[in-house]
This record gives sequence, structure tokens and C-alpha cells, in this order.
Amino acid sequence: MMRFKIPVISSKGGLYGVLALAAAALLLFVLVTDANNAVAQTPVDASTPTPDPAMSTSSRLTTTTATTTPEVMTKPIGAGGSHSCRLEQDGTATCWGQNDDGQSSPPEDTTFTSISVGDGHSCGLRADGTAVCWGNDDHGQSTPPSGETFTSISVGGQHSCGLRADGTAVCWGNNFYGQSAPPTTTSGTTASLIIGDNRPLQTRSIVFASISAGDVHTCGITPDGDAVCWGDTRNGRSSPPAGETFATDSVNAGKDHTCAITPDGAPSCWGSNQNGQSTPPSGETLTALSAGGSHTCGLRSDGSVACWGSNANGQSTPPTSGVFTSVSAGNTHTCALRNDGVTVCWGNNAAGQAAPPATTPRATPSPTPTGSTTPVASPTPSATPGSIAERVTGLEGQVGMLNQLIRDLRDSINALIARVMRLEESGTVPPAATPTRTPTTVSGEPTATPTSTATPTVAAHCIRKIGLGWLTGTWSSASGCTSTKTPTNAEAGTRYARYYTFTLDAPSDVTVMVTSEDVSRTYVYLLEELGNHGAIVATHASRISQRLQPGNYTIEATTYNPRAVGNFTLTLDIRPR
Repeated sequence: MMRFKIPVISSKGGLYGVLALAAAALLLFVLVTDANNAVAQTPVDASTPTPDPAMSTSSRLTTTTATTTPEVMTKPIGAGGSHSCRLEQDGTATCWGQNDDGQSSPPEDTTFTSISVGDGHSCGLRADGTAVCWGNDDHGQSTPPSGETFTSISVGGQHSCGLRADGTAVCWGNNFYGQSAPPTTTSGTTASLIIGDNRPLQTRSIVFASISAGDVHTCGITPDGDAVCWGDTRNGRSSPPAGETFATDSVNAGKDHTCAITPDGAPSCWGSNQNGQSTPPSGETLTALSAGGSHTCGLRSDGSVACWGSNANGQSTPPTSGVFTSVSAGNTHTCALRNDGVTVCWGNNAAGQAAPPATTPRATPSPTPTGSTTPVASPTPSATPGSIAERVTGLEGQVGMLNQLIRDLRDSINALIARVMRLEESGTVPPAATPTRTPTTVSGEPTATPTSTATPTVAAHCIRKIGLGWLTGTWSSASGCTSTKTPTNAEAGTRYARYYTFTLDAPSDVTVMVTSEDVSRTYVYLLEELGNHGAIVATHASRISQRLQPGNYTIEATTYNPRAVGNFTLTLDIRPR
């Protein structure tokens, strides 16, 4: 804080004293005003506490606009983690792909003006501005705040955000990285304190024209075209280029990178660029874009689609023909809407997320009366209470809740087992008669076959084989096992890692989880092929759930704590499809 010495007015030289006081007051006013302007233009960066247990990516369209005089725009299609959704002609939502948490089971007989798809949940905006969400709600991401209405909505990894009619942002759900806490700015001046007005500085919300929720960060564009981001700052995903302005409706946040379009149509991206997802092709001009897991796609003015970044699953290879009106990049797949109303998807289809159902032509319903939230009946018969469709939807929701209970129970068991293991290793508890915990192979179930790694670039003792079940390990400075996925903007210091390889014989749902009670800031990567340089399939602070095809895979369990010394538990759960 700067301190100023205020001159005292005496009987001698009173005029000079008054002038000196006036000069000091003017100087303080200028300095404080400049400081306030700097605060108003600088995004407030949220602190980074414990790692966020957020699942992998989400992505949304970039055609929604919310200003102080908003106009509701339609977002007709969305691709998320392993599911996708679209709006039908009558405003109802159709979703497909993974549905373990009910994320592909939108409410029946509800019409929307826009839709947004995340990792394990989805949200839609009704004509009256109220938000409706479905799917995973572990962190409240599917429970919009009561009484709020929005002009646009955006769904992230485990959080959701909406824009009010006045352009202020409201977010709910996971906030481990501050991704659900929109920044504020200050107004007023402390110069008035000198002349006795005593008006304090006031905090006010930033007004946005558009907003986009990523995995563990959020970005918005102000009416002046400035980009403001908050939440996780790793890899620079929350650090837009200084001095650059953007089209007010163009921002889109992906898993660990963000993109927007400049006023002349040029795409601009920041954040992780490990797969080239933040390096748009030279000379491209776009009307809209969407940031996905490790790839980005945009829409040209002629309706063709351009994609760049990871293409391990074909997610960056759009159709060479067809005119499209919107595009949305998911984790490892992409969907777009053709001008004839047909949905086209490409990329990973392990959960059916790239296989949209055929569009059923429906009559456009009559306009809903103002203030009414009841949709007008469609010619297509709707499910009645107690119908088979309703019962199936209810059962799917119950299955999603049961799956979550099972996951929570498994996490608790793993934590208990880890404690017992540490007691055994310390000699407090006698070791079990059979210390080797190699799971028994079940007939017909794919096994994690021990394999050798393909020319690893880390020391051999850092890489080991893993079978079904769980094991414990240790991070220490003496290990010499350094993470190869260290973020470029991470804290100074060494990151310790362990590498594990396994092979699948058949398509399987695979869950990888790393937990540690005495080491913070853990992270886990799932890579294709054997070794530590394969394409990244998924990343997470502690848990990855992914449907995988037969092949070789590598797990990189990492801590970003440069002083890490402690134990961890790694769990590998494989379930055949």
C-alpha cells in the first residue's frame, strides 16, 4: 500500500498549504483512479486449493448471446464427455451415448430454447428462462439456483453457469478451483476520503455478453470484447492473450484450453497445446468454434467444418461434404448439425456418443403463452403417468444413483485398504498370509495382461505392470521418477510419477483411481499404447472412467507437489461389455 504525507495548513503560508493539499489530493485521486481501472480490466484469479475431483471434458456451442438487452439464441446440439444431445423441432431434447448417471435421459414433455452438454450432466434453458438439468449431481451441478432465470446456460465438467438478463454470471456445482465463483471488480474512489466524504470502495459483478464453462475453469467475454477467465490456471487455460479482443458471442472453454474468435473472424486459443488444440490452422476465418478434450472444431462461413488437435479417434476428421449450421466438440468425438436438420457425428463411439438417432420430423408446436412453462402438446404421443417409457426413465435414474453409491462405497473401501496396507508395511499389523493381491481371472472377463513397455524414456523401476484390483506405491525425492506431463506453468520443483501398463482383450469399462492421504495435488493420466508417450485418452485429478477398446494402455499416476513424500493407492477396475 502507498502512503502519502498530507501537508498541514498553518497560519503562515496558508495559501501554499491549501495548494499543496489540493495537489496531494489530486495526485491521490489520479493514482487511485488508475489503480481502479487496472483492477476493472484484470481478471480476478481464484486461488487453487486441493485438486478438483472433476471428470474429463465438456464442450458447448458458441452461438448464445447474453447482454444487458439479451436475445435468446438457440444452441441446437452439444457433445460432451461420452454423450451428446440435440434439440428437436418441437423443442424437446434427444440424447444418446453413456447414461450411467442419467445424463442421456432428458425430462420428457419439456421444451427448451437451448441445450448444453457436459461430462456427466446436461442442462437446458426453457422459454421462460428457467434452467433444467439432468444427470450427475454429486456437486450440485444439476441443481440450478432457485428463483433464477437466464438468457444462456453453459455446462462444464462438474459445474454449470448461466447469464442473467443484466449480463451477470451465476455458477453452481463444483468450486474446488474457483470455477463457480465469477470474479468481481471495484467501483468508487478513495480520494474522497481526504475531503471527508468517506465513501468506501464498492464491489460489483462483471457484466458479460457470453460465458462458457470448461472442465475446471470458466471464461466469459464482456460487451467490450475482453476475455475474462477464472478457476484452474494450470496450462494457461485461464490466461487469455493480453490486449486481444474477441467477438462477444465466441468464447468456448474446453477441458484444459479455451478458444474465441477475433472481430475479423480469426480463431485464437490459449491453454494446453500438447496435441495442437490451441494452434488453429493459419489463415482460417470462422463464424463459430467449439473447444473439446484435446481438439477444437470451427464453422466456416460456407458451412464447412475445420478441426485441429488430437485425432486419435478421428474426432478431428470432419465430413468433406455437407453444409453445417453448428458444431460441438466433445471429449474424443464431435457432432454437427447439417442444414437439412440431420445430425452427423464422428470420432470415438465406444459409448454410442457418435451414433445419433435418426431425426423424426415433427410439427412445430404453437407458441407457448407468455409466462407459461407448460409446453404445447406435440402430434407425437407423449408418455402418460405409469407408462413403460416413464418407468424405464425412472429405472435409469435409479440405476444412476445406485452406480454412484457403489462408487462411493468402493472409494471408502479403497481408503480403508490403503490404511491397512500402510500398517502392514510398518509392522503394526502382521502381513496377510498371501501378500500378493493378484486378482483371479474370471472366465470371459478381459484381464490386465502383464506386458513390457515400449522403449520407456523413464527409469525401468518407475514402470511396472498392473492387474485388476488395487496396489499401493510411494512418491519420494529419491525415486527419480519424474512426470512427463508436467504443466508448463506448474510450480517450480520436481513432479514424481509412477507408470503402469495393462492390456485389454475385449471392450471394457475401465476405472482408474489414485488416492493419497498424505500427499496433495495428485493427478492421473490414461495413455494409449505402452510407454509414457502415447496419446492421452483422459486425465483427471483422481479418477478416470472410460470405455476402452481392446489394446495396450499406460497409466501415469502423478503428484505435482514438489515436496511430495508419501504413499498412494492406485485402483484399476475393468468390467467387460
